[in-house]
Amino acid sequence: MIKKSRRMSFRWCLPEDRKTEEKFLFALASRISLKKAGVARNQTSFEKYVLPLFEEKQLHASAADNAIAFALLGEILHPAAGSGRFLPQHCPHWLAFRRLFLALCDEEIPKELLTELGGSAWDEMSDLEKAELAVALGLYELGTDSSNAVSRLPPIFDSVSLEEDYAKRLPAIREIVVTRLDSYAAVSLAGAKASLLETGRIDLNTDCGALYEISQNLAWDYLPASIDLPRSGDTPTTLSLLADVVKEAGIDLNIEAEYREAARSLRTVFFDIATEMTVGKVVDPEIEAWELEEMFCERRVVEDPFTVISDARIQFFLAEGMATKGGGFLRRIASMFDTAEDKGARVRINPVKTMLAVHWLNPEFPLWLMTFPAVECFLRILGIDNDGYPLNEKIREYTKTRKESPGSPLVTASKQLITGLEFASPPSSCEGMEFRKYLANAPSFPALQQHVRGLPILDLGPIREK
Repeated sequence: MIKKSRRMSFRWCLPEDRKTEEKFLFALASRISLKKAGVARNQTSFEKYVLPLFEEKQLHASAADNAIAFALLGEILHPAAGSGRFLPQHCPHWLAFRRLFLALCDEEIPKELLTELGGSAWDEMSDLEKAELAVALGLYELGTDSSNAVSRLPPIFDSVSLEEDYAKRLPAIREIVVTRLDSYAAVSLAGAKASLLETGRIDLNTDCGALYEISQNLAWDYLPASIDLPRSGDTPTTLSLLADVVKEAGIDLNIEAEYREAARSLRTVFFDIATEMTVGKVVDPEIEAWELEEMFCERRVVEDPFTVISDARIQFFLAEGMATKGGGFLRRIASMFDTAEDKGARVRINPVKTMLAVHWLNPEFPLWLMTFPAVECFLRILGIDNDGYPLNEKIREYTKTRKESPGSPLVTASKQLITGLEFASPPSSCEGMEFRKYLANAPSFPALQQHVRGLPILDLGPIREK
């Protein structure tokens, strides 16, 4: 359970503001000449100037080093041809890029690093340097040679003269940068999970990559809109009648408080399921953004190989993996296919976990208030058999806190009030429920017994309040 709030506070920017902001970021980056700085475009330069900004989350003491790091990130992130153009906005590259902009935007960049007025670092390159950069950025197509590559290479930097309207628009641009930096700096898997736990919502946009995909895979129809015990209203339910019986019997059970804990646990379990659907498994909430992106791309390739044709992000992932990791990268992808085939499905979430989550707070069949044998009986009626393995062990696994696992458990009530279920044959409705004997003296107990007789099980569906 998350003890300290990590809830995200995400603020949206208008598309035109985002476009303007990024235009000026890349325009400023294009004015910084790596050639004049004597810095090569390679991994060594990245490790010297950029990587420390990720690890320390602080800028360089030298303005010149900050300018060089900013120029390198400008090339890496540029949407036309940057090697990191598919990285999500909350990754360390974008966060460092914006922090550097705020440090450099109204300071005097060392003149020895600036290109000529109206020019850009791209203009300073020879055809050979452009061709080499094309190779580095993965712009060659199969079957093309270097002479064709240079002529078709898109400009890496926009031709923007900073002197035109830079000064007068700088305050507004800085405000957008600050807004986006603050928003994306707080975005993480842990933050998204905390937001869902506390508010029942996750506010993200497509710039957040795999995290956005996780939010789209959430079973919103089954997530509890509120963590408060539902009121009975005009139509009583098993849960509402049982709550009345508990109070009348004087049982030491704060059913309202325990329902809230069960509802909170359900939100986190649904988040785990969505994560598993998106990246293949439940992962440590503190995972790095780039690592989550890699796992998402791997999962997409295995789930639907045709995304290699249709999705530029997947194309880049595969090309970069082969270029940087070689045969080991391809063997890893192949082993994922082998594992999926052994399981009999390319995408498969354990049905026990899914059905437990779907019906955990079901107002007519409240699993969180049942003993494990009763829960097992309910799942078997729905056709869940855990592939022949002991079903009760899986139920215990998904309701038990495991220190070695990043997954969240479903929280059960401190007193399991429903001890058994009886179903018609063939099973189309519930014929009755067995309750703890100490509930029998409550005045409302006969009404509860009458209510559960004949409850249909064939139309069990979403439980989210509309």
